[in-house]
Amino acid sequence: MTYTKLCVMLLVAGCGSVEATIDASDDASGAVADSEASVAGCATDPTRCLYRPPVLPIELVEVTATDPDRVGGSRTLNVAIRYSRSAPTPMPVVIWSHGGAGGQTNAVGALDKWAIAAAEAGYFSVAIAHTPRDQASREALCATLGFDPAGCVTFKFLSYDRPRDISLVIDQVATLAALPQFAGKLDLARLAVGGHSAGAGGALVVAGAARDINGVATRNPDPRPVAFLAFSPQAPGSDGMTEAGYAEVVRPTLIGTGRGDEDPPDTADGRASVFDLIQPGDKARIFIEEPAAVHMLFALETDTCAEVAPRGHCEAMRDWVKSAGLAFLDGNVRGSADAQAWLASSRLTTASAGIAEWQTR
Repeated sequence: MTYTKLCVMLLVAGCGSVEATIDASDDASGAVADSEASVAGCATDPTRCLYRPPVLPIELVEVTATDPDRVGGSRTLNVAIRYSRSAPTPMPVVIWSHGGAGGQTNAVGALDKWAIAAAEAGYFSVAIAHTPRDQASREALCATLGFDPAGCVTFKFLSYDRPRDISLVIDQVATLAALPQFAGKLDLARLAVGGHSAGAGGALVVAGAARDINGVATRNPDPRPVAFLAFSPQAPGSDGMTEAGYAEVVRPTLIGTGRGDEDPPDTADGRASVFDLIQPGDKARIFIEEPAAVHMLFALETDTCAEVAPRGHCEAMRDWVKSAGLAFLDGNVRGSADAQAWLASSRLTTASAGIAEWQTR
């Protein structure tokens, strides 16, 4: 990946600014072809059952996005954008929200395996680093939300910030798309949001889930995304997520988890139950019935899995998750008939010899 050099300053009324270093040259020739749903030899070679779009060369740029009006003081996010000049335009867009309650500042490393995979598949792939809050900012937020000092100590502030961060970054990408240099290159009508762990919770709140914050059912939906990917989401009863809150999600959503994805109160079965609670219609779930399908596997990371299982098996499971995610994006964001056929098939079950359970509703 290379860094490019055209600098622009974007001003967004009510949302702050973005400083960007982005190459706005014309797209190179080439196109992303959808992976075929019917692959000869699938029955004899299960790896050929996986959904695998072509892999494009990609570039990386870094930007910042600032919200001057956030409770507790101005909030600036580091954002990493990956895209391919070889991708057909206008490119669909996917926003990624990393896990971790404390936040981070390194956008390049934020859920980077998913961000890279989507960019290689032809998406304008945008990864957010959700900035930590200092103590004064946390206390100001707690005061606004009515927490007492003891409650403020345990309150996970990013439960409040994540959906607002995601919407802020969507605003900024929309501003990029309106610049003359990017006219016709980005398609915000084909926009998805994906997240892992705490980032999955943020994505689902953007999708419409209500979250309990200090006893108040809090909603921060954004109408612009058309699909969501939620890997290792919070189980009902964890961090303010509830059965009733999840029932408010109606847009297309993929849930991903596995038997080893345990961190009580977030059990594997509890995470998986989110699929049963959100409203039916264009919903899917991958559940890997394998103890080595640990938490970070669903961020497409294999190191922790390799501590308990052969690395080759971990890489195979990672590929099952990646295949499901890219097929879900292509089927629900691009409207690819091949991807939709794959989603409706039993190919993932075949590829995994039944270890990866695939359900749709």
